[in-house]
Amino acid sequence: MWGGVTALKGDQSCVDEMRQEFDRRRKYVIGELRAMGYETAPADGAFYAFVKVAGDDMEVASRWLDKGHVAATPGSAFYAPGWIRLSYAASMEKLREAMGRIRWVG
Repeated sequence: MWGGVTALKGDQSCVDEMRQEFDRRRKYVIGELRAMGYETAPADGAFYAFVKVAGDDMEVASRWLDKGHVAATPGSAFYAPGWIRLSYAASMEKLREAMGRIRWVG
């Protein structure tokens, strides 16, 4: 508990740096997905993009994983069939690689 108090009273500049970095990643991922023709829901919290996909979200998520080696969660798991949740809590290098793989497998 005291560690939490100390963390909250200490320098918070790293929090703003992290927020800015995640915003940069969010903008990159959303921009790349839109350039591929995907619709995205507003990504106002956490570090996930919600992507509308054509067809069965379970099939698309499986294809992305099996053929592109990109893990994503089908929206059906969140009662949102036709959508996929994709995390952007990875390095920009990994995100660039993932976007290329998604583009390749469709």
